[in-house]
Formats: sequence, structure tokens, C-alpha cells
Amino acid sequence: MQRLVFLMLTSLVVAAILSAFAPTTAQTPMQAGTTGLGFSLYVPIAVKGVDGDDSGIQVQNTSGAPATVVLDYYDQAGTLVFSTTPQTLAAGISVTFYQAGEPSLPFGFDGSAVVRSSQPIGAIVNRVNYTGPVASADSLTVPDAPTATQFTVPLVYGGLNGYMTTLSVQNTGSATATYTVGVQANNSASPTTSTSSTIPANAVQRIRVGIDLAVPSDFIGTATVSSAGTLVAVGETRNASTSIWLGYPGVATGALAVNAPLLFKNYDNNGWVSAAQVVNVSNTTTTVNASVKSRDDNVSYDLPSQRLAPNQGFFYDLTAIGNLPDNFVGSGIFTA
Repeated sequence: MQRLVFLMLTSLVVAAILSAFAPTTAQTPMQAGTTGLGFSLYVPIAVKGVDGDDSGIQVQNTSGAPATVVLDYYDQAGTLVFSTTPQTLAAGISVTFYQAGEPSLPFGFDGSAVVRSSQPIGAIVNRVNYTGPVASADSLTVPDAPTATQFTVPLVYGGLNGYMTTLSVQNTGSATATYTVGVQANNSASPTTSTSSTIPANAVQRIRVGIDLAVPSDFIGTATVSSAGTLVAVGETRNASTSIWLGYPGVATGALAVNAPLLFKNYDNNGWVSAAQVVNVSNTTTTVNASVKSRDDNVSYDLPSQRLAPNQGFFYDLTAIGNLPDNFVGSGIFTA
């Protein structure tokens, strides 16, 4: 069965907003942890003073009952560095763990976290940097698929237009495991390159595309992370010259149809524009069809169909769609 992964990008000249649209999986009870609590979320990004970067993890109790929540921090060797004091969250309430404000974390900490809870939870992680001439930030939803053995990160850059992607892969299992990270260019029906490494339990490894994983300088494509062990994976893309910073979760599964609720083409005086990256995560070649509909006059416009090999992506640049008028704002749907 053919399935897609979808990523939508909307930006101004000097700002960017990134959203990922993919089905979520039900939260799975964690493997035995230091706290003995019943649920967990694995957070591949937890940093304090790393080249000016700091992160914050926002955790929400998504259940209808009070939850006891603890955050465990791990370094890249898998060593438990610090555990927060247990705290109780009422139903629907959230709490922020700001790594820069945590005195028990050493300056320069670059690792991961595991949120452990007595009830189901959701979380986002933000990364900020105020040290450059222009402040930058990104935010992403923490993936909730701790028993997955494969993740797809839908958009990966290796230098195109100054954009570079770092992949963060976290071992969600209880033992060290070997992970293979492969990337595939959008213009190729076969993988571009891959690398393998071992990651301790609970730890994270960062793979800088174009540095740790050699690709052409104009690379744009997708990444697939697989293992006999379990994992979560996310991507962060940064443009050093513009301070644009994009964060997005990887996904364990795709969907046959994905809706894009907000799309632009040169909209209003600010010049809002959108792009969408679609990836075939099935094991057979598939055809992707897409259309967008104007919010203002309800007119639909078909986008060119694309034939995609397994793990191949396509970048829909709405500014390059000739039959789509300027000043467009609306929605879209992508189907396989």
C-alpha cells in the first residue's frame, strides 16, 4: 500500500514557519525506566549553551487525570546526567523545562531527554539562539512512536541555497543498538548515500548532512533511519546567512492522503509563499496527485502529478506553478 509523508513550508523573506502533517500513533507504555512511571516521550534535542543554542521542552498532560511527570537528561554516551524532581500536572495542564535555566545541567550540554509520566503526555521542543546579529528559533512536535524501528525525515538539505540539515536520532530501547541513516535526493530513484553507527540506550546522535554524511553541495532530499532497535528521529535545517531555522519531526508511518490547511503564493504585501515536500514511504513506486483550492473564490487548481520511487521526495514550490495565480491563499490535498 502506498503511503506519503508530507511537510509544508511557509515563509516570508526574513521569517519562516514550518508545520508537519502526518498521522500520529497511540502512546505506548515505556520500557522500564528509573522512575517506574508508565508512559514516556523521547526528546532528541536537549541543549544548554551549545554554540549559543538553548532548548526548552514543553510537556502537556493529555489525559483526564492528574499526572506525575519527571524529566531525565542523558548525554550522548547514554549516561543519566540529571533527573528533575517529580511534579504533578492536572489534566490538560502543561509545564516548561527550560534547559538554560536548569543549574544541574552543565553549560555546553548537548544530549537528549526522556519525559516519564504516570499518564499519557504530549510535548514540543524549542531551540533558540540570541547570539548572532539576528535571533533565530525553531520548534517541533516530539514524535510519539517509541516502538518504531524506522523513521522518515521528509526534508533534508546538504547546502542548497545555504540550507543545512542536522538529523537527531535517539535510541528509545533499553540496550545499545546499531542504526543506519540513508539519504536520497529528490531527483533520484535510488539512495544517495548512507552511514551506520551505534547509539547507547536513551542517547542521541547528531548527523550533519553534508559534513558527517557526504552529499552534493546542492542536495535536497529525504532521510530514512532504520534499526533492529527502536528509535525516534527529527530534522533541523538552518540557514546561517539568513538565520532561518526549521524544525520538524520524522514520522514512523505515512498516509494515503494528506491535507495542507494553509498554502500561499506571493500573498499580500508581505509576499507570503509556500512549498510542500511529499515523500513516498512505501516500498513500491507510486503516483502522487495534488490540488489546491483558493480560500477567496473556491476555485481549485491541479498541481502536476509526480511518479515517486520508494523513499523519493518531491518539492512542490508553489511560486513555480504557472497556472496558480499570485496573491493565492488557500488549502491543498496530496494523495497517493
